[in-house]
Amino acid sequence: MAADVFVDPEFLREALAVVAPHPRLELDGHRRPLAIRGDGAGFSVLMPVAPDGLSS
Repeated sequence: MAADVFVDPEFLREALAVVAPHPRLELDGHRRPLAIRGDGAGFSVLMPVAPDGLSS
């Protein structure tokens, strides 16, 4: 099942920098937090945002 998930691009860049070089994305729905894990201790959580012009 595919779903569009919108996050703040700056926060995404920061999160990916923490977990590089092999990020693993974990998503449990388009309105749930997006977990980004790395091979080591790196871990980030991003909250989805509503796309411009659409209600959440």
